[in-house]
Amino acid sequence: MNPIHRLDRETSGLIIYLKKNYENGSLRKNPLNIIKAKYYLTVLKGNIQNDIVEVNVPLKEANDGIINYKMIPSEKGLDAKTVFYKIAEEKNLTVALVRIFTGRKHQIRAHAAYLGCPVLGDKIYCDNGKYFLLRSQDKLDNKDLIELGANKQMLHAYSLILNLPDIGEKQIISSLMTEEMTDIIKKMCSFEKINEKIDKYYK
Repeated sequence: MNPIHRLDRETSGLIIYLKKNYENGSLRKNPLNIIKAKYYLTVLKGNIQNDIVEVNVPLKEANDGIINYKMIPSEKGLDAKTVFYKIAEEKNLTVALVRIFTGRKHQIRAHAAYLGCPVLGDKIYCDNGKYFLLRSQDKLDNKDLIELGANKQMLHAYSLILNLPDIGEKQIISSLMTEEMTDIIKKMCSFEKINEKIDKYYK
């Protein structure tokens, strides 16, 4: 089987695979022929100001000699569009549904950090990559993870809306995420509320 898109190392959730090798070429070149919309679920460290926040900020690799493949805002970067839909918030956390309209590397994570609300548990985009550097040196310990707020980044590929040959439009949802992410979300909102947001804003 052949994946037609990818997820970052600590991002959980849905991936579409092709069963037939001979279809791989044409569909891999333009997976949007099948994937009409992608929605991610995340817990952000901080509170976004509005119920809907659209980010249109080009991104490029940092190449800074520290974390070279970290994505940063730049006029020289590739166009990237992300929309954050606030689901719930309390104290210093926000549960958000996120739709991406482009497929840039680390797009949601970089745009969340741009807003000042990085993905909870993101070792690269929280605290200027401090925890990523500790992990790369094999020095990341439980105390660091407590400071970071989560063992793994709280970003989950939650829903895909597909346009399938001979079937038409179909929505797939996966709530199989880490236990710590599930626990936080259930304390702040319901999955029914999240699904209502998709129904409301999908076009």
